[in-house]
Amino acid sequence: MSELNQWVPSELPTSHKKTSMLDDVCDIFAEQWEADANFCGLASSTDMEDAVEGSVTIDKILLAQLVKKAAGEHSRVGNAKVGDIARIMHHAAKRYGVDRKAIAARKAEYLAISPQSAAV
Repeated sequence: MSELNQWVPSELPTSHKKTSMLDDVCDIFAEQWEADANFCGLASSTDMEDAVEGSVTIDKILLAQLVKKAAGEHSRVGNAKVGDIARIMHHAAKRYGVDRKAIAARKAEYLAISPQSAAV
């Protein structure tokens, strides 16, 4: 470093930004979405026909359990109750535009313009 920049630290200090449980769940959600096709199936079910386990509610709980397991037991999310994670999951999915309402709207649009549905 030149003499003119002696006042600029060579290493950044640790950030003191506080993150919320939602931020932590969002990070795990994004990682799992790309890594696990089963996770995507559980997260994107909109009705009984789409549901991996036959019920959107059950899929939602299983999804929360996957997030808790992925977080590890020594983290804020890993120590949270599955019910709390399940409630937060909607907001995490909404951040990425893959919440159940958005997916249902895309599904309806697809089915409306699909050539298969015109023949029915």
